[in-house]
This record gives sequence, structure tokens and C-alpha cells, in this order.
Amino acid sequence: APDLHQFGFGLSGAVQAKGFIAGTPHKLTANLNGQAQALQFQQVLQAQNLRFRLLASPDLTQALDIDIVGNNLALLDRQNPGQSTVIERINATAKGTGRQHGIRAEGAMTLDGKPYRLDVAANGGMADQQHWRGLVSRLNLSGAFNAQLQNPMRLEAGADKVSMSAANWALMGGSLNLQSFLWQKGKGLTTRGAANRLAISQLANIVKLPVEQNLIIGGAWDLMSGQNMSGYL
Repeated sequence: APDLHQFGFGLSGAVQAKGFIAGTPHKLTANLNGQAQALQFQQVLQAQNLRFRLLASPDLTQALDIDIVGNNLALLDRQNPGQSTVIERINATAKGTGRQHGIRAEGAMTLDGKPYRLDVAANGGMADQQHWRGLVSRLNLSGAFNAQLQNPMRLEAGADKVSMSAANWALMGGSLNLQSFLWQKGKGLTTRGAANRLAISQLANIVKLPVEQNLIIGGAWDLMSGQNMSGYL
């Protein structure tokens, strides 16, 4: 549609798309290419430029090709414009098959008036139980809050289980050593690790602290939570 304004409903801008989407979110078949320019829906959503490609199949042995490139995408808060979420830049891809693919994403956004930058790289795939399993080689968050993965980390993520292998993080001016992390639906969370020289003052970049902080903390934890909690902190 070269001009969405003619359709009403608070739509404006231009969208061009070719292809199809069928099925359910859990069994999605898609082959869709398109782009949008100066897109706006009422006073809720706007996208200056967005280009997308989606090739997916419920057959995990078939090709997977997702490519999203855009800038100036915004979810608008009409009551509090300063609280709007703005994605200044996004470039995300997933290529391979459902069972084995590479993921690469980088972007910049503003959330609650604070800037963030994200850089992610991973390789893995979907298992028969609809769990994603793979290796995260890069996971960096910078800007108002800084966290950087220091070593490749194995990750399994699904609706009923999330587990992470041992990983070291540069965090809040110090370091965090995650030795284990396992969450299972119905069983709870088990995690163990240690932190060193975390600067509490860095939290002021994302939340308002009641007083100015110069506290540096460290410690260790070994926790198990389900119906009851046990361990130490």
C-alpha cells in the first residue's frame, strides 16, 4: 500500500510487502519480504524506515532466514512522551535452519529517557521440545547500564526450563562470576556464583537512588528456591 492514510484507522505512511504468513505462532510458515517508510499508527507506533525478510517453516530441517533492519522505531507514550521507547537503530539476522542457525543482532535504543546499546551473537537451534539450545558468544549491553559477557556461555531456553553454563561478566565497574543457573517450571531456581567490586552508584543510571552512593559491594551466593528457599547470600 503506497499510502496508508486512505485506509483510515489512524494509519499513515507507506508499506510494501510480498509473500505470505500462515499457521500459528508455534507452527509458523512464512515467506515474506517488505519495507515500511514513515509508518505511523495513531499516536502509538511509528517507524521511519524498516526493512524485513522472513522465511520460516515448522519443519526444523528447512531454511530459516530472518533479516530486520530499521531506524527510528518508537512506541509512543502519549501521557508521558519522555517515557516513550525509541529504537534508534536495529540490525538483526537469524540464518540457517530451525535446528541450526546463527543469530546476530545489534542496535541502540532509548528506554525511559536513558540510552542503551545491545550487541549479541549466538549459534544454536530449536530442539524437538521447542527449546532453544546453543552457544552465546557475545552479549554486551552498554549505555546507561553496562554488562559484558567475558566468555562463551551455553544457554538452553524454553517455556519450562532455562539454564546457563558458567559465565564471567564485567558488570557495574566490577565482575560477576555465574557458576550455575537453572530454572525449571514447577521446581524453581537453583543458582550459585560470586560478585566482586560492584559499584552501587551505577544503578543511578537506570533507577533513582534515594541518596548518593559510593558503596562498593562483593559477595557470593548459593541459592535454591521453589516452594521454600534455602542457601546463603
